[in-house]
Order: sequence, then structure tokens, then C-alpha cells
Amino acid sequence: LRQESGPNAHVQDMGGSAGKLGIGLERETMYSGTPINGIVYLQLEKEVQADALQVEIGGNEKSHVHWVTTTTHSDGRGGSQTTTHHHHAYAKRALFRVVVPIHGFKEGRLLPGRYEFPFSALLPRGLPTTMYAHGGGGDCQIKYYINAKLTRPGMMNFDLKTTRPFMVSSTPMPPEAVPAFLQPSETKVSTCWCLGKGAMTLGATLDDTLIGRGESVRVGLALKNDSTATVDKISACVTEFVNWHAGGHSNNHKRKIAQVEFDLSSIHGVDKLDQAALKAVREAAAAGLSQTYEELYQQLAHGKQRSLLSISADARDSYAGAVLSVRHQLEVRLETACCVTNPSVQTIVRIGAPAPPPAVATPVLGQALPVATPVQTYLPIAVPVVNLPVAVPLSKDEKEAITTMPADWNSATVAEAVVVPMGAAVVGTAAEETTADNADNEDIPVVQAVLVHPERSLAGLHERLSHTLDDFDLIAELASDPLWDSVFAQLTPADFALIVATVGLEYDQPRAAEVMAKKLSGGLTCEHIAATLSAAAAAYRAAMVHKLAPLCVDLQQNKALIVKQLSQWERVITESDLK
Repeated sequence: LRQESGPNAHVQDMGGSAGKLGIGLERETMYSGTPINGIVYLQLEKEVQADALQVEIGGNEKSHVHWVTTTTHSDGRGGSQTTTHHHHAYAKRALFRVVVPIHGFKEGRLLPGRYEFPFSALLPRGLPTTMYAHGGGGDCQIKYYINAKLTRPGMMNFDLKTTRPFMVSSTPMPPEAVPAFLQPSETKVSTCWCLGKGAMTLGATLDDTLIGRGESVRVGLALKNDSTATVDKISACVTEFVNWHAGGHSNNHKRKIAQVEFDLSSIHGVDKLDQAALKAVREAAAAGLSQTYEELYQQLAHGKQRSLLSISADARDSYAGAVLSVRHQLEVRLETACCVTNPSVQTIVRIGAPAPPPAVATPVLGQALPVATPVQTYLPIAVPVVNLPVAVPLSKDEKEAITTMPADWNSATVAEAVVVPMGAAVVGTAAEETTADNADNEDIPVVQAVLVHPERSLAGLHERLSHTLDDFDLIAELASDPLWDSVFAQLTPADFALIVATVGLEYDQPRAAEVMAKKLSGGLTCEHIAATLSAAAAAYRAAMVHKLAPLCVDLQQNKALIVKQLSQWERVITESDLK
């Protein structure tokens, strides 16, 4: 592995006139679960004492929360005075961290000259995308870094070190679409004077609830306007909610990342009723809500009345972490005249890394590329540019490190390439907090999570889920391990449901349930499904039935257990799955 000077090399003075230390990377952005390849550059102007060259690779999620309190006290003149107090708290969780020496110096010294130390490491799977957000005087971030340090013996010899950030994109989302039929909203329409004007029922569908940054998705609409109110506008939008916490307090930030307005002229059922028609509808109301739901479902399933909703390319990825979370909500909203009720429907969607172009080869996740292979012979990895809405601030050391390698860099001594043993990495540590005045969070220690139940057991599974970066990825990994077969095979309906409900990203719950269902020794039963429906996220219950019903061994005999857990709307949209 050989790399000359270039824009990807970050260097830093080592102190005094000793020389410079820098880090160069093959790429600035990597997918989670793929290799990171680079070189540590060392330029010495004079001989130095040195024991080893150490590399640290890691990533953190951090939060900084700000809040205000006031106190009122006497001003000594018969009046009062109010003082405002600003408070700060910080929290950090290490997503992963590995520290290893990549070269040792037997003689304890290095002669003047130029040196290159190639290294390669395989990033852990399930890492979230680099991000940053701020609001309320606080901020949060997910950030990845590489530190290099030349350790030097002696009290008066400071370690020579440098640092640089790099960006990570989460693994592309699965290609299989997860559509959603949103629970219709029936709204009694009335004016400010409480005059009844009938009712409106609004339903919507989304062709896929897993949407890549910068991609578009079709949103469908169904409407039954049994009122005398005029529909002025129907729109759909996706709102991004970022929340972070520390010290018992939280800050947040929200913004719209997609919006579209429907063409009312193409919407069936938008026309209002006259008074005579409204009276007739009220008299026929005995037909009940079931008929209305059937009509709306047929409209939605027909595939018409759809608009394209485009997600901003700089949207943050959906994420549920220990100190911060990013959530995305789709809302379809109908607006009527002033002082009239406006119905709306909502659902949770997942925003993540888009799939790479099909023409570009992507290595299998978890398969390291050989370090000795020249960079030019690698298969290209199509990592999308992560267009952050706000750039991640650089630390003081990172600002000092961003310079360029000498223009005449050549004739360097190149060490043997080293593969960093990621098996030694600390992954998914516990979150730690402090109220110290430390905006960079660097003084918060990284505390490794110690497994109380390291054995292969149900308790061990739950404990691993509490520390993992990606719940679904962990379940899929353990389910493919024969040593865990006995744990999955004997899951009771209650145990099965609890594991599914533990999956933090709601849209992954049906996939996780499907993986585990195939491992049950006696097969998946209606009792398993019913228990899961009562515990799982409401927005994905229909998707759960769609995934699990084909695997059920007693569907025809006991499907009433499943139906009992479903709402009236869910029964309509899952009818074909339960036949």
C-alpha cells in the first residue's frame, strides 16, 4: 500500500522541531461494515526516542444539553431581582473503539527521515451515519476518528500525536419495500360555532416506508368527503425530529425534509355535499365504518391518486441511540376553510443510506480487502456523499491537523502493512454523563459494557440487545449461528414478542420477527403472532401479519387469535394474508 501526498492526508506538528505526524486515508467516507485503509506518515527532522506507533480508531455519539433556571431574591431596597442561570450537561457513548500498536521500535529510537506505516481495519457492522444537530443552546453528534500516537519513553518526552475525523455512512437499506396503509382518520367537521357539517374520512398509503436520502417515494391518497365543507388543500410532508438528552434534561431540533401538494382535480371523493346529500348520508350511516374502510382501501390499493414525495439529500438518518435519536414522521393533511376541522393521518418512516448504483460493485459486508493489494485494483465502493445539513464541528486538535503533506514527499521508508484486529474493539459501550464545563465531551471516560450473562441464553440475548448498535443485525447474526439454535428454537409466545418489541427501530420489527420465526422448533403459531401484535409498534402491525402469516403452522385453525388483536382497518388490509 503506497500513497503520495494528497488532499486526504492530515498532518500535525509533533512539537518543537522534531517533525510531523500525519494520517492519510484511501477514502473520506466509508460504509459501515467495510474496510478503512490508510497510512500514518511520519517525518522526522532529528533523531527521537520512541517505543511504538499506536493507532486508535473509534466513533462516539455525544450530547450537550443546555437549560435555564431563574431565581428571584430581594434587591435590598424593598424590591426583587431575578437572576438567570445557564446549565450544561454532557453525555457520550462509544459506538466502538480499538487501540493497537501498528509498529514497534526495538532499538527505542528513530533516525531522521520519512516513514509510512500502512494499516487496514474492518469497520463494525451497524454503525450509524455521521451527523450533527443543534438547538436550544445544546447540540449532538455522531462522529468517527482516527488517532495516531508515537509513544516516547521518559518523563520529559511528550508523546507525538495527531488526529483526524472520517465519515461513515450506514449500510444501505434492504431492497425489499415495506409499504404502509395508514389508519384512516374520520373527523367530524364543525365550525367555530360547533355547527355540524358532516364528516371527512382521510386515508393514505406509502409505497415504501424505507426511503434513502435524496430518493423519492409515491404517496397515495383516499378521501370520503361526507360533509358540506370545501377542501382547500391536501399535502404530505416528512418531518425530522432530533432529540438528545443528558443530566435529566433534553434539547431538540425539527425541520421538514420533504413536502408535496396533491392536485385536487384528480382526487376522487373530494367534492363536498349539499344539505340534501348530507341528510341522506346521515340516514345511511347505519352501514357503519367497515364499508367506508373497504371503499378507501380499494381506492388506495388501485394505485391511483398518488404524488411523488422527494426526500432532501441532506436528511439525517433515522436512529435510536443511547444519548440521541432521530425520528421521521410522514403526515398527510387535509385543509378546509377557516374555522373548520382539518383531518390528518401520520406514520413513522425510516430515512437511511440509499442503495448504491447497480453498475458499481460493492464488496460483501464483513469481508476485508487484502491490505497488500494496491488501492488501484480495488473494486470501487459506491459510498454516497453524506451531505450533512450542518457540518460536524472540528475539535482543536483536528483543526490543527488539517494541513497538507510536503509537496516533495518521496523516498519514504515503507513499513509492512498491518491489519488492525477489530476483534479487540470495544463495541456498544454504556453511556456516561457529566455536568463538567467541557464542550467537547473528551473527559467523559469510555466505560466498557460488561456482560452479566455472557452465556448463550435468553437473558444473554436480551443483554446483547441492550448494547448492540443494530438490533436487527444482531438477531440475524445470532440466528445464523448454530450455537444459538437452542435459544431461538424454544421461544415461548411471550418471549418471542418481547424480543420483537425490544428492536429499537420500529420498521425492523417485522424483519426481526420473520428471522426468529424460522428458527422455532415447533413452528410459528397464531399465539406467537397474537402476542407479538400486542407488543409491537402499532404502525407496523399489518406488515407484521404480512411477514408472519405465511409461516404460521396453525393459521386456519386459530387465526381468530390474530384477528382479535387487529383494529377494524387492519382487518381490512390484512384480509388476503389471513385467508
